[in-house]
Amino acid sequence: MSARRAVGASKEAFRDTRLRYQAGLSNEVDLSMTQEQLVNALVRRLFATVDVNVTYARMLRELLPMPKNPNDPVLTQLTLHFP
Repeated sequence: MSARRAVGASKEAFRDTRLRYQAGLSNEVDLSMTQEQLVNALVRRLFATVDVNVTYARMLRELLPMPKNPNDPVLTQLTLHFP
């Protein structure tokens, strides 16, 4: 969630800087720096998404019973065992 907010804030900052640049109130260095911040925020959101998906896959691997025969279908109903 915070990665998504960071991307939104970075997009807004880039948009503002671009408008200031077009109006002659900002320079190319400012524009480049805010563009770099936007790219970094997008990369961080991408890594966060990958981490969530990997964690979810690991959780499913732990919870779903896997067949002994690799050709058998994997049952998608979770079975929880409590001691």
